[in-house]
Amino acid sequence: MTAPDTTLAPLTPETIRRLRELTDRFTDVGAAERANYPLYLTELCEAIGVERPRPAAASAARVAEPTAYQFEFPVQTTTRDGVVARCSLVALCCGCSVL
Repeated sequence: MTAPDTTLAPLTPETIRRLRELTDRFTDVGAAERANYPLYLTELCEAIGVERPRPAAASAARVAEPTAYQFEFPVQTTTRDGVVARCSLVALCCGCSVL
């Protein structure tokens, strides 16, 4: 099995323009992170030309898909004492990118 190619392509002038517009749009929004992060991340995905997160899964089977990519991805953690806690990650992509 070969490792995936993780080489990043240089940004195009169009991508740089879109990222600057995104930066300008969100520069003075104030301290409303919880309200703005889905919009910002969606627009970031559009600016860099990658798929936007999908609607959240309603079923456990869909959440378990290795390609699950959504906001508020549900996770379960267990402490050393055996206490189980449920929380969510802001975004999960393809089982590897977490924000």
